[in-house]
Formats: sequence, C-alpha cells, structure tokens
Amino acid sequence: MRKDSPRHIIDLFSSSDRVHPIASECRMIRRLEEVDRRVFYLAHFQNPAHPLIVVNVALTQGVASSIQKILDDDEKESGPDSAIFYSISSLEPGLRGIDLGHRLITSATAEMQNDVSLTNVTQFSSLSPVPGFRRWILKMMDSDQSALVETIGAENYSDFRELVASLDPQLLPKFSNSLPKLLFKYLFAEKGPDNSTVCPVCNFHVRNGAELWRLNFSANTAQYGMSESLSMMVNYRYYTDKMWQNSYDYQVQKIIPISDSVRSTFLEK
Repeated sequence: MRKDSPRHIIDLFSSSDRVHPIASECRMIRRLEEVDRRVFYLAHFQNPAHPLIVVNVALTQGVASSIQKILDDDEKESGPDSAIFYSISSLEPGLRGIDLGHRLITSATAEMQNDVSLTNVTQFSSLSPVPGFRRWILKMMDSDQSALVETIGAENYSDFRELVASLDPQLLPKFSNSLPKLLFKYLFAEKGPDNSTVCPVCNFHVRNGAELWRLNFSANTAQYGMSESLSMMVNYRYYTDKMWQNSYDYQVQKIIPISDSVRSTFLEK
C-alpha cells in the first residue's frame, strides 16, 4: 500500500488499526512514507481491492523498543537495518479466527528481502503489545499476592498497587526490573488447557515461528498501553531460517523459543 493507492483502500486502512488507532490524516500519511515505513495487506484474488488483513512496518536502526518513537516521531530514519512489524489488524471480523497473519508476515518479509532499496535490512521483528498482562496482575493481587510480593518486594508493594490502579507512568521507574520478571512469567510459564501460552499475541507469533527475543520496559506509556500492560511490550524476532522449525516445535511440543539474552536474564539466575 502506498500514498497513491486508491482512496477507498486508504480509507479502509485509516480505520483498520485496532492495536494503535490512527489519530489523524497526518499520522496515517506518516505510516505510508516509503523512506522508512511500509504497509502490506492480503486480499482475496476475487476482490483484490478489499484488504482482509494489514500489517504496518517501521524501518529502523536496530530493533525498536518503543512504540512512541514509531508512532509519534516525524523524523525519517536513515540507514535502517531492521523491519519492525508493529501492528497487524484484520479488516474482516468474520476472519479473525483464520490464521492469515503467518502468510502476510512471510510474504511481507520476502518482499522486503527482494527490495533492492532495503539491502541493509536484515533483522525482522515485531514490537508487540501484551493485552492481558495487567489483567493477569490484577487477578494475582486477588488470588496469589505472595507471589507478587516475592517479585516486587514487600517494601514496594504499596507503590506497585498504586501503579496498577492509577496507571501513572511516573511511578514506573521503581519497577524497571520487576515488571520484566513478571512479564516473563506471564508469557513463558502461564499456560492454557492445551499447554500453550495464555497470551494470545505471544501465541500468534510463536505459532508463526518467531522467537521471544526481548522484553521492553516503558515501551508504551500511552493510556491504553498502561491499561493493557503497564507499558511493557515484546519483540518477537523472525529468523527466516528458523521459522518453520520454531513453529513446529511450538505447535507439537509447546516449546516457546527464546533468545539467549532472555534465557540468561530470566532462566539462568
């Protein structure tokens, strides 16, 4: 999709993003700046002018860790080496249970790899929300407060309760170590009935062959980011030579692939 795409496609796109809603025409045009942005979509061959699912991509230097910089920064990125899938949205409610995301990410990655203007772009990653994280913490406050206190520290627990209730980003710095620990537990250890991760976004990406690569503190301090995940976001890295094996391991054995950095930070201490 480009700025000169048919207007009806642009209009569909402008209202499509349920992850990071497009606030204005100006912000919508920014997402279509080909210097450091891309938008890809899938459509049925019988109706190619009607997008079914859309992915927004930011081209950045290094794997991005903050959604505010992607959404709000008008300065164009020079010399990008990373493609960041920062929002994937279905435009057809009836198709949300059908897994078109894998096909879209795979085709978008292949297209960027074949783009002669993007020869330096070699890293492919999401920057993903964690929509159920704060809700899980609220549940723990009611049912397993001792586990929270063990991670947060008894001396900080009152301030933590205030953070969870008020959603004030100014209270975040005290929890720069403990929030990532809680998030890792939520993503890696909390399981559904079939032993898959309870986080639907994590499940989506690892089913598609991505690796849980990095947990990002203070990555989305907007009101909706605080309300969903207390500012936390996740990079799921797509290594094209590992995707099929990662996907198989997760779907068959429910093994969540994690980076060496995540492993050493959260499992080997």
